[in-house]
Amino acid sequence: MKTTDIIVPELIIFDLDDTILAYHAAIEPSMIKAFANCASIQPIPDTELLKHEIHDMAEWYWSDLERHRIGRADLRQARYEVITLALKKLGIVDDRYANTLATERARLHEEYIDLFPGAIETIKQLRSANYKLGMITNGAANVQNAKIDRFNLRDYFDFILVEGEIGYGKPDDRIYADALKITGVEAKKTWMVGDNLHFDILAAQQQGIFTVWNDHKNEGLTKDSVAIPDMIIHSITELPAILKGR
Repeated sequence: MKTTDIIVPELIIFDLDDTILAYHAAIEPSMIKAFANCASIQPIPDTELLKHEIHDMAEWYWSDLERHRIGRADLRQARYEVITLALKKLGIVDDRYANTLATERARLHEEYIDLFPGAIETIKQLRSANYKLGMITNGAANVQNAKIDRFNLRDYFDFILVEGEIGYGKPDDRIYADALKITGVEAKKTWMVGDNLHFDILAAQQQGIFTVWNDHKNEGLTKDSVAIPDMIIHSITELPAILKGR
């Protein structure tokens, strides 16, 4: 799609994790550190193998929409379940270790999360250009709000909707309806920017919202992709130039 063909938005809605914050990038270092911190409880002869098993089990766990909904409401518990299953695959049954590792993983992951380079500067640019800005983020209220406050994001947005506060989240169509109602902006004049093809792209498209997929891992779309976004970017820092060159 040519930038000249794009309907200029009045409202741009952002996802938080892996759109503004580099959530995925914190997984590897936090896991390695958690293994080291918990080594005295249960020495693992092959942490690379355990890491692989945890990764595979996490892929399975988060692939189901209902498990995803339950798990994101309590990430520590979800990680405990994933770690317990991964350990069993290696013939290890140690509830104390699984609990401690899950707790340490949760703590370190949140600690290691940081802003994508240029994210705040981009949001400031869009704000100064008089676009209305919103945020919709899934997850527990305490976890998501802690990140929002840690990076002082509140002042940049006209509204922030957190799943754990209102009782539903993406891909529930009510949360997109809430966003449009708050701002009074029509769906066709709204952009949704996010990394999740199901929650951020497909769900928003079903409401008539223009969608921008943040392919931050440069993976590209698969042949069986659940959605085809209206636009693909690799960083939100691309947005000001795209909007300027419409």
